[in-house]
Amino acid sequence: MRAVAGMATIRSRESSFKMAVESLHEQVDSLKVYFNDYEEIPEWVRGFSRLEGVLYKDACGDIGDSGKFHFMPPLSNTQTHYFTVDDDIIYPKDYVQNTLAWEEKLGVRALFTYHGRVFYDTGLPIKGYFNGQLQKQKLFHFHADVHSPHGVHFGGTGVMCFNLRHITVPFDIFNKEKNAADIFVGVFCQYNRIPIVVLPHAKNWLIPSPLEYVNNSIYGRTVRLDTPVQIINREMLVGHQHILQLFEPEKVGSK
Repeated sequence: MRAVAGMATIRSRESSFKMAVESLHEQVDSLKVYFNDYEEIPEWVRGFSRLEGVLYKDACGDIGDSGKFHFMPPLSNTQTHYFTVDDDIIYPKDYVQNTLAWEEKLGVRALFTYHGRVFYDTGLPIKGYFNGQLQKQKLFHFHADVHSPHGVHFGGTGVMCFNLRHITVPFDIFNKEKNAADIFVGVFCQYNRIPIVVLPHAKNWLIPSPLEYVNNSIYGRTVRLDTPVQIINREMLVGHQHILQLFEPEKVGSK
């Protein structure tokens, strides 16, 4: 099995992007990067032999965080573990190894992540995604302690792994909105009965880049509007699904 990572980045994050690359490069067979809004790939990238980049103007345009999925479809049904990663996270040296070890230990077909949330009020339309006061929910954060595996309704794609022998996502699911990859992957999993599992990890094992401010992140830009609420309610109700379902891996089938 090969380990491939897909990342999207923007020019304003070049410093944190470099830190993320440095933390991941030696852990994967290939690190594929989608350069949004770059006119040319930075010269320093040449120093990372496993990094393969594509400019937005040579591909699908500036597509935000869904760029990390640009490289996935051609690898579907291959012997590949595909890690979707972010340009503002510093990954531990055993990140890939630990993720693959948990997949082997659990022995289930699922999407694995280190960040996700569960809704206790699963009726649709939902009232709040980021605002826990509007919707009873629990967040398992990638930067906090998580002591055991947990099934979740939505997971974070910046710390997610797909075993492409079993699971992939079509790239066209991201066409409707920019910078909402977590939500569209979650909706796709709801309709296709694919479990999303948050894996155990210690606080500070994954580290948000100290070079980036929350207000400049996708979360920071969408939290006040709570954009995910609009997308989830629109996509789920149009598909005539009126409840969020929590799919347990053992009920879906093991490897």
